[in-house]
Amino acid sequence: MLYESNGIKISKRNINDYSLKLEPYISYLQMNQKRISPNFIIKWNELFITIFASSFLYVLSEWLFYITKPSFFDKSLFLEKIEILLFISCLLCICLFLFSLLVLLGVKILPYIKSRKKIQFYIVYTIPTFLISATLLLLFDNFTYTLFRIGIITARGILVFTYAVLFLGFVLLSYSYIERFILHISKNKLILKKIFAPALIAIIILIMALIFFDNFTDFPYEKLHYPRTTNTAVTYPNILWITADGLDSENMSLYGYGRKTTPTIDQLASSSLVFENAFSNAGNTTGSIVSMLTGKYPSTTKVLHPPDILRGLDSYQNMPAILQEYGYYSAQLSMRYYADAYELNMLKGFTVVNNRKSLTENPFFHFISCYLPDNYFFFIEELWNRIFDRLGYIFGGKESINPFEYLMIQNQSSDYTKINDLFRVIDDANNKPWFIETHFLGTHGPTFHISRQVFSTGIDLQNQDYWNNDVYDDSILEFDTNIKKVIDELQKRQLLDHTILIIGSDHGSKWDQLKRIPLLIHFPGEIYKGRIYKNVSNIDIAPTILDYLRIEKPQWMVGKSLLASSRSTNPIIGFTVAGLDVYEDNINSIDPRKIFPPFYQFGEITLINCEKWYKLSLAQNIFTTGLVFGSKENCSQDEQLDDQQVYFLLKHRLETDGFNTSSMNFPNKP
Repeated sequence: MLYESNGIKISKRNINDYSLKLEPYISYLQMNQKRISPNFIIKWNELFITIFASSFLYVLSEWLFYITKPSFFDKSLFLEKIEILLFISCLLCICLFLFSLLVLLGVKILPYIKSRKKIQFYIVYTIPTFLISATLLLLFDNFTYTLFRIGIITARGILVFTYAVLFLGFVLLSYSYIERFILHISKNKLILKKIFAPALIAIIILIMALIFFDNFTDFPYEKLHYPRTTNTAVTYPNILWITADGLDSENMSLYGYGRKTTPTIDQLASSSLVFENAFSNAGNTTGSIVSMLTGKYPSTTKVLHPPDILRGLDSYQNMPAILQEYGYYSAQLSMRYYADAYELNMLKGFTVVNNRKSLTENPFFHFISCYLPDNYFFFIEELWNRIFDRLGYIFGGKESINPFEYLMIQNQSSDYTKINDLFRVIDDANNKPWFIETHFLGTHGPTFHISRQVFSTGIDLQNQDYWNNDVYDDSILEFDTNIKKVIDELQKRQLLDHTILIIGSDHGSKWDQLKRIPLLIHFPGEIYKGRIYKNVSNIDIAPTILDYLRIEKPQWMVGKSLLASSRSTNPIIGFTVAGLDVYEDNINSIDPRKIFPPFYQFGEITLINCEKWYKLSLAQNIFTTGLVFGSKENCSQDEQLDDQQVYFLLKHRLETDGFNTSSMNFPNKP
């Protein structure tokens, strides 16, 4: 008996019994003490498992997001999708783990650092906490946007602040979860030290090695370059390439239209090359812009419309990449999703695209981009952009872009912004020759958002009919006004006489590839001017620029220079897209369920010869012909083709670009 008071007896045995009963509570208190103590030391194997778990969870959630919607994954086999999930998860884990070890080592060996344990503690927790927080934010954003059409890209005002607070809440929640997870796995030290962690590392390295050596690209793209073929002392002119979306020649006074819709361009025409019969090579912006910048047909690059992206060598073979080799500072000011060079996987071409730099500007990302297959690295870029674009917006650093809102609601205001961005880019060039490709959206239908009514006086713009011709003419007049602003500023800066100015369009209105579109090229010194009546197409513009600069055209460019002294009529081949559907917030995308081999997203192939157009429906094998409206092409009898010649030219184009045409037969006209 140790103690007795007021009839209560306490023995040694009683104390032992109470100690056993209190042991779980004491352990819990000790655990809580560790949770809040920065002196808690985490082992390397505990750190590795924590980073692996958070990395895999983050990549898995994004991978599921992309494979369950139209995306660049659509053309991949399911096995390849699994390989990408495993490889990117392992790569992220290894990189973050090695980075953590290097930072911890630096903190340990650097002198004059106080509270080393606290610094190491917070470093260890930061990476997995951020990954889990990012995962939760993206999952929540996907959920609210899918159900309520409310997400970070649509948030304005107080909603932006709400998302910022929400992310900070996710950080606190993730921090707490990571603490409990580390404390949980630290209990089983035998398995961690001797079995699980080393085995997991070995498995990860094995998976990465097997997938990498089975899929790595055969060509080291970082060695792809275009050696100079002209004097290195040559001073090159600036190049400004402006396109208007869906602009028809027939509505421009430049081409004889009754209304004075393009007074500025009319005046510029007297000292420029003007092409009366210019055509696009694709009926959609994406395919057209890519064709213009590469000098390749859409059937060659397999890019017509999102989610199509450039792949393999096609990603690197573009005119801006050649110009960069010759010292140009290059930039693109277009629109996200539909015409963004980075989102289309066009590499090495642009220093800046829509006010941001490529991930490949980082030496590490540049290295892995040269050897990883397209889908692998493009997924890495998407992982990076999806989270950092959103964080940049909700914490005040970046602009949020809703493609539909940008395209359909704010198209004129976005054009005004582009003009300001254009001259900011010129300032950023730091006296280097610059190449800028910019795409204006004010003429994009089916409705038009104009600031001044001239031809559409009396029309209620809020209730305008689709494709109203009067409002369309006003949108063209505003485009001309924007051209005047650009020319005036170039003259003010004394740059116009040192600049190649190109004005064109991506396709005709209503996404019609068979309509004539404008093409005007103004050269320094007015060395080339006049009107050309032969048929030309947008893929001829890049070879023309290179020809003027006396840079040898690469073999992969199929377009021809428009500066040739003798111009013959060349058939203009174009394509339209199949399988389009409307997805989130009116965004058009190719639906993989609606396209089928052997032609997939290619719905029609067209050819323009002299004043006639020909259209072949690839799915239905229907062949139609007609006259190009307003054509001023004057062909000789020898230049004209019959239906069978046209058909075999179209078939040859498809075969050249790798399509299986065995199912094709010469069709009858409807």
